[in-house]
Amino acid sequence: MANNFSNNLKVKMVAAAAADNMDYVKASRSYMSQAELQNKKWGREYKVYIPDPGKVVNGLVADPDAVEEVEVPIMLDNNNNSCELTAWNTLTDVEDFKEEIAKPRGVALARKTQADIVKANVFKSAQAVVASAPGFGVLSDAAAALDELAVAGEVVSFMKPEVMGKIAASGLANFIAAQEAKEIYGKNALGTYAGATQIELAVLPVLSTPADMSATISLTQVTDADSNVIGFAPITSITAGAGVTLKPGFAYKATGLKVVDGSGLQTEQDYAIITIGSDGSIPELRITIDGQGYNNPNAWVEAGTTTLTLTPLLTASKKYWVGQVRTADALAFDDYKFLDLPGSENESVASVGGVTVKMSEYGNGTTLTKLVRLDLPYAAGIVEHRGSVTVYIEKA
Repeated sequence: MANNFSNNLKVKMVAAAAADNMDYVKASRSYMSQAELQNKKWGREYKVYIPDPGKVVNGLVADPDAVEEVEVPIMLDNNNNSCELTAWNTLTDVEDFKEEIAKPRGVALARKTQADIVKANVFKSAQAVVASAPGFGVLSDAAAALDELAVAGEVVSFMKPEVMGKIAASGLANFIAAQEAKEIYGKNALGTYAGATQIELAVLPVLSTPADMSATISLTQVTDADSNVIGFAPITSITAGAGVTLKPGFAYKATGLKVVDGSGLQTEQDYAIITIGSDGSIPELRITIDGQGYNNPNAWVEAGTTTLTLTPLLTASKKYWVGQVRTADALAFDDYKFLDLPGSENESVASVGGVTVKMSEYGNGTTLTKLVRLDLPYAAGIVEHRGSVTVYIEKA
């Protein structure tokens, strides 16, 4: 029992160190219960659904439509760290173990996991803000873009420390102190500005643009029973121009393509088409014709539109700091628990702040050694990309 208790405490210390170093994930919400995640395995996915607000019709006559909930897949993933059992058991003093094992390995798990989640989700946005230099205007423009869509909930802004440093240098007093944010994000929270909690995040990428980013997008018309065009089939990718190699983060605008907000209201906010994969994949784009409300849309165009021409939002042959301003609820983050594996002699699981770490002991019959394996299983993803704005700041 003493050994089990000791391992439980050790694993809890690793989980605490990991949870404390995942600021991007702290601004999230759980979408699945442990009961729903039970028996889920690494590499599988679960579905989150975006509700359909329906079409609002003026006047007395109703125009009922089908409920079109949109499926968003969230993948189950995992990162692990391991060490020899001797090293795990040698340190019997709590503080020594914390400093030499729990903290460095918990931080390592956290940084890799957070970097993976950021890489997969920072470009999942329906709007973009591009600036030639760091400044308070960038922060306010990005927050305002969300305000225009009337998104609800806490808004968080993630920028590279170098970017935040340059902005703060021009007027640190502009940040409003927020004690609650300090308690959650620690020294990485600068305060609030333009209604968003401003957080430094080192793992955000820097994007280099090539000389040519040309791309095209294809539309497939959808008609009603009277052959009226009411929208277009969902679009999940764009096509690279001749000789162009796409990569995540290339952002485009299309004249006349505007955002439909989460309540189904057509806005005048420009919809940004941003690649999330080198294959030209993009967050699902569902376009309706003006006033039709087809297929739970997230974008709309005027009647008569048959084609869209993509224009890059970024300047060729430049480097950009990448940031993100989003609602906390836009990101789904759930932990799940691995099933017990054969050959594991001792297992201990601890959850802290929504982060789960599982410790297992294994013997290696080939080398006659034992190892301790630490797993951080998780499922994460942007559910509603209309709740996110990707920010590009030109790097001098």
